[in-house]
Amino acid sequence: MSPRILIMAASARSGSPETQLAGEAMRRLAVTDAVLAQVHAADYPLPVFDGLEGDEAAPQNARLLAGRLTLQDGLVLVTPARCAGAPALLVNQLEWIAASGGEAAFRRLVVALAVVGDPGDAALCAQELRTRLARLGASVVTPTFPVAAEDTTLDREADGALDGWLDAFLDHARALGRHG
Repeated sequence: MSPRILIMAASARSGSPETQLAGEAMRRLAVTDAVLAQVHAADYPLPVFDGLEGDEAAPQNARLLAGRLTLQDGLVLVTPARCAGAPALLVNQLEWIAASGGEAAFRRLVVALAVVGDPGDAALCAQELRTRLARLGASVVTPTFPVAAEDTTLDREADGALDGWLDAFLDHARALGRHG
């Protein structure tokens, strides 16, 4: 069975390096057997997470994003590194999804993580997200695909590395995907 893959740029800025890399991943995966969908973090705006109490319901966008993730075998997550960590926009979405009962959205979800930013910040961001996603039940593929913040186009070496990274991710999604 073909793996279902969601590609998400964790940036609200159109034309950002994250959006460009997510688009390139979409283009490359389009020639495979994967069933693809693409979203941007800005497609699901959410208020700042401050916890849920009692019968309080999560916002509809949190439930929609959780539902969308539940349908996938894999997630290609392209994010910027901010202040040596994950961007607040992405962390907020992950908190809302988990709080809305969406932990099932991450259980056995295979995640490929690409981080755009200064190498030191990118490494810390990847470590933070790997830990957070693993605690939610996702399987984060190693290694992370790093991209320097100023690189908006891929050189020949990075171009080949992207293909290898996506191939390894697809192999994991086929083998470990929850819908296969």
